[in-house]
This record gives sequence, structure tokens and C-alpha cells, in this order.
Amino acid sequence: MSGPNSGAEFLQQKYHLTKDAGVVVTANKKGIPEHKYVDRIQAYLDRVACLINPPPLEGHPDSGGKRAQRNIAMLKGSLYDHIIIKPEEVPPAYFQSIIDRHAEEGRPIPNIPMVFQIIEYNKHIKWI
Repeated sequence: MSGPNSGAEFLQQKYHLTKDAGVVVTANKKGIPEHKYVDRIQAYLDRVACLINPPPLEGHPDSGGKRAQRNIAMLKGSLYDHIIIKPEEVPPAYFQSIIDRHAEEGRPIPNIPMVFQIIEYNKHIKWI
């Protein structure tokens, strides 16, 4: 792939982002028609880039990148809510299969406490 929109084209082919809510909202705000899917996805990518590296506001010094930190914290929360698999979404059979595999390989473990500690930690900090 080559050209200025190769990243947007790749994302469209791999994930079909034209129907993603963020892409739709961004494209509608910018008035980009539906048939220009590459432009729609690129507009969304530009929006995310501005969230991560916000341009300076005229007359408002941003000491220490507080806007960027705030924006990243909001993104983390959104990504956690929409993308990260939650503990309640993981079937107990998954953990049981790990215990069974260890037993079959001669390394029995009674349970997986570390997994649950990690899950609780991730729930607490909403880490991505």
C-alpha cells in the first residue's frame, strides 16, 4: 500500500471502520460523505492524534502537558469500557482449561490466583 491514506485503507480492509461510531461522528461533523471511506477514517485518525498530542491553545499555556494527560486518561477509560475483556466476560471454563492443561503436563496447579489479582488490579486502575 502506498499513498497518503494507506493507513486508513488498511484499517478499512482489516476492521471495516466505516461503521465505527467514532468514525461516523467525526465524518458527519466534517461533512465527509459515506462513499469517501478513506477520508472518513483519516479524519478520525487525525482526531485521535489531536487528542493524544493536542495543539497549544492560544493564550493558555499548558504546563506539563496537562491537556494531553487528561485526554489520554479519557481515552483509557473509553478503551477499557469498549475494548478490554472484563472478568465477567471470561467464562470459568477458560480458567479451568488452564488448570487442566497444567495437570496434563505434570505441573498441577490448584487455581490461578495471580490472574484474579491482575484482573482486580486492572479494574481498579482501568489500565489498557
